[in-house]
Amino acid sequence: MFLLYSKMIADNNFYTKKSITKTINNEEVTVIVYTIDINTPLYRGDNNITGFEDKNILKGDYKFFTPDETAAEQYGVVYNFETTKELIVVALDDITEGFYNSASKDIQNILNKNYGYNNNKLRDSDVKADSELIAYLCKNHFDGYATNFMNIGGIGGRFHKEVVLCNPETVVKTIGQITNEEEAKAKREKARNKRISEVQEKPKRQTNVSGLSGTNLFGDDSDSDDDSAVKRLFGGKKRKTNKRRNTKKRAKSNKRRNTKKRAKSNKRRNTKK
Repeated sequence: MFLLYSKMIADNNFYTKKSITKTINNEEVTVIVYTIDINTPLYRGDNNITGFEDKNILKGDYKFFTPDETAAEQYGVVYNFETTKELIVVALDDITEGFYNSASKDIQNILNKNYGYNNNKLRDSDVKADSELIAYLCKNHFDGYATNFMNIGGIGGRFHKEVVLCNPETVVKTIGQITNEEEAKAKREKARNKRISEVQEKPKRQTNVSGLSGTNLFGDDSDSDDDSAVKRLFGGKKRKTNKRRNTKKRAKSNKRRNTKKRAKSNKRRNTKK
């Protein structure tokens, strides 16, 4: 997934843009798209595969690419690819009103928050949101989406050029590895050690009220079955009340007194006999 924020100067050296009519949810919708020609070079940085012959290099329902080799370098070992057919991808830096209105509320929220439809075209990349949107585009028979440089909300700068393609194994081919092998091994090893370290150093969930983390309070952290502190704060199982404890104590006390009374009474009767 490309999450790099690039501050490169914007240019017009991008794909051909045009308007098409597309049926989405049984509606005829005008959509602005980019046309990506056959044999167009693309790049991808990836530290999670063993090399350009790895069978998983293009495996998946979609993959993220960039036409900018320099941008790809900051994601890991760089591989280059070429398209094997002409592709029609949605221009998410130029969203039409019809495309927006035809989408569900969830997709509209993503178009607003992450692609700036009603927010000055400001980009806010988020793995979950971006993945949900590309799945929607693939379902509606687009080849994917692309964006030229986009301004970033909040922190400033520009988000690099981006291309996301559906069913990548069927529309691109792997050309090779650009990063030299010595550097590639170092990058993979560093990424591997980082993943191991993150697993080993994962902090234990806090159970004291004063130390509850944001994840515990508002997230879905399924790593632990013990959410007792959170449940007590937000409507989980209640602690036993003092009233119940006192009731049990009185019952035990009464039982002991009654037992002593019966013992004394039996003793007196036996004495009289």
